[in-house]
Amino acid sequence: MRRARIAPGRRAEKSRGVAMTGCAGHRAAIERMTAARALTAHQIQTVRWQITRAAQIVAEQAARRRWRTDQDARDWSPLTEPSYWTALSKIAARRGSELAALGRRLDRQDAALTIYRRKHVRADRPHVTAAPALEHML
Repeated sequence: MRRARIAPGRRAEKSRGVAMTGCAGHRAAIERMTAARALTAHQIQTVRWQITRAAQIVAEQAARRRWRTDQDARDWSPLTEPSYWTALSKIAARRGSELAALGRRLDRQDAALTIYRRKHVRADRPHVTAAPALEHML
């Protein structure tokens, strides 16, 4: 069987497999959107953890320089607090644009998920997607 010729300047359409329609398709789309949202939320948590950990390391290094002993450097003391908060603010300012971008992405994903659910999911039965009423056929 020969493939049809494509007009110049046009690309061949790629097959996307079997299209899921109806309830299953909407459920799958919501699951994909929810998984993407969870990944973004996890990325935000990871960046926040990295910022906090980097500030702790900087504060511990400052304590080591100050006391010149390794055994007391890991103990958290009131002297360590100012260097921790200073380092935290500097690192957070440096990575603030990344956190802001991830936050905006999370907001967009929340909005898209809300709109999709409002459009495709029935309010009275959340597990059933909105479909034309077939009651007249019963």
